[in-house]
Amino acid sequence: MCCCQLRYTFNDCQDSNVITLVTQLLELNKQKQEATLATKREQIEARIAHAEARINRLVYQLYDVT
Repeated sequence: MCCCQLRYTFNDCQDSNVITLVTQLLELNKQKQEATLATKREQIEARIAHAEARINRLVYQLYDVT
């Protein structure tokens, strides 16, 4: 249980986007652990970085941070 509550909330679209991106991150991290080729790991790491950047943008929008 969270001990604090966010003052701002996501709208349904943003909420859905965050859930989708977090699900992707979980799957990508699993794939990264299972990858045996360095090039495949690098590709997965790039996809992880992209998903993390998208989440960051959503959070920045939520808090109106640039």
